[in-house]
Amino acid sequence: MKIQVTDPVTNTDIEMDAQQQEYNGEDAWKLDSVEHGSFILLENNGDWKAAGDRNLVPEFVREIGLVLSPMARFNSSS
Repeated sequence: MKIQVTDPVTNTDIEMDAQQQEYNGEDAWKLDSVEHGSFILLENNGDWKAAGDRNLVPEFVREIGLVLSPMARFNSSS
């Protein structure tokens, strides 16, 4: 699915492809954008973080999490 978020550093809107998937046994979201490439986000009790060694601006991760949170809750198996 397509989502749109505002990059807090550049204050520009970014369109991303988001796909829910599994990452090391956890529910995760794979995101792809022209500006930021491909990366995985994980959610744990409302806190979002980038998987692996990917270093993203925390405010940007929060922006994406705000967009994904309703879908993450809806699709959660717990």
